[in-house]
Amino acid sequence: MEIFSLDIETTGPDPETDQVLHIAMVRTSTENLDTPLKSLEKWEALIRHDRIHGDAFELNMNADLLETLAFPLVPGPNNTWAERVYRGRDIPVFRTLHQALEHLYTKGPFADYWVRQNRRKIIIAGKNAAGFDIPFLAQAGGEFKRRIHHRVIDVGSVAMGASLPLWDRDAPPSICDLTQEAIAHDAYVDALDTIFVLRKIWRGLP
Repeated sequence: MEIFSLDIETTGPDPETDQVLHIAMVRTSTENLDTPLKSLEKWEALIRHDRIHGDAFELNMNADLLETLAFPLVPGPNNTWAERVYRGRDIPVFRTLHQALEHLYTKGPFADYWVRQNRRKIIIAGKNAAGFDIPFLAQAGGEFKRRIHHRVIDVGSVAMGASLPLWDRDAPPSICDLTQEAIAHDAYVDALDTIFVLRKIWRGLP
């Protein structure tokens, strides 16, 4: 079974009024459980808005991301966020969410997969994809929702609701915790978190 782990970072919780800043999708399946997480095929996009508006708490939480979006994305000692995420290369920056999703369909690494979706839709997984991420992305138009399966895997809800022994606190474990890297608030890390929990479930857990 093939899954696309999805996560977004936004300026607030309301898809009607708040903005998407960062999108990440990571492709995985039940056939590649031993592939290192950071080696999985991914797509990322940053959205640069002329004016930012949103919730004060969310804006503060995404301060590093907003600082990155405010300047050219050149990795260096004063831009460690870009250094970590882009690994020495720039990723596409778009003015609108619609442009970012169009790039995903036509030029991104999953473009060939999207073309084949005339026969079937892709399965999305996320920490809260059905209740949060997908409503935000749907604001860009009906195309995104048309391309995805109506059944969405929310691993946090499934695992926590079933009281599965995956963690000892009220939040899924972070890949940053496992690798001893600095904890960061970004869509790519959260998409990897989702796959980490999925793999635990697919393997049957301890």
